Amino acid sequence: MPHPRGVVPFADRISKEAAALVAAVCLVGGSLVLAELGDTPQTVTTAATGPDTVVSVNSSSIAGAAAAWNATSLRTMPGDILVLPPSSSPACPDLTVDAARAARSIQETVNCASGDTARVTSSSTSLREAADAVRGHDGSLVLLGDGWTVKPPVPIATSEQGSPAAVARAVKDAQVAGAVVDLHGIKVVVAGPEPTAVVKRLWDAYFSAAGAAGVEWAVS
Repeated sequence: MPHPRGVVPFADRISKEAAALVAAVCLVGGSLVLAELGDTPQTVTTAATGPDTVVSVNSSSIAGAAAAWNATSLRTMPGDILVLPPSSSPACPDLTVDAARAARSIQETVNCASGDTARVTSSSTSLREAADAVRGHDGSLVLLGDGWTVKPPVPIATSEQGSPAAVARAVKDAQVAGAVVDLHGIKVVVAGPEPTAVVKRLWDAYFSAAGAAGVEWAVS
């Protein structure tokens, strides 16, 4: 039945108002949801990738480095490890290899870096790079080779190396200067020829200041 012009049937009016109300609710609800999502901080967690155990190689002996690795219990663990050359040996690649067969790759790394005369003096940079590579993993940081233990980790006069007070002062000075690598939460294994008592004492003081989660001397 036709309706007078300008008169909207009650049923039609109710239908239109209901539709508008639903649309408003959807809009408001959508806005609320968006507001909640926008106001809540979103935490993005990035999982660490790559092998858990990192082996930083710094050795003058090809055979000695392989023997040092084989003398550790780590060679029997399942999975891969990351083998890093000295930081001053950019021509030598990082190698990801099976732990049980890592000795050969370690030998290749030593051979590649054999002409690098700066490998010992750049040990602090090598340690920093290795620590960054292992951070966030559950494995250990292995410092492998005599290049890690032939010299103290911080500057100190030879005449003062036997003094505990001088050692503590030298490590503290290095820490204040930002020269002590952050090792918090990292387990360290030192594998290679046994250092002198003086050098070991210096490294132990260094590892303590660096916050290492634990230190194992797997010396041969």
